[in-house]
Amino acid sequence: MASRNGSAVSDDLVPENSILKAPFWPERIRVISIRQIGNNVEVQGIGLKTERYYSGILTAADLAKLKKVELRRRDFSSDADEPWTGWP
Repeated sequence: MASRNGSAVSDDLVPENSILKAPFWPERIRVISIRQIGNNVEVQGIGLKTERYYSGILTAADLAKLKKVELRRRDFSSDADEPWTGWP
């Protein structure tokens, strides 16, 4: 399975809540359900921008086009005693 941003997804199923992108979806999706159906995989997900529901059965060729994306959390915390220089 992929471990870095933009790497290909292998034949293993990705865990729920993973973020995927592919050319057949107009946006990245968060996986809510994934299961094997014979040689194919059913993926259900929610778009990250539009919150639109996506569902489909992907073939092996489709799976080769999937990319797993790892989002990094940003830390906006700082020392409360340190002056902030963002004000004029």
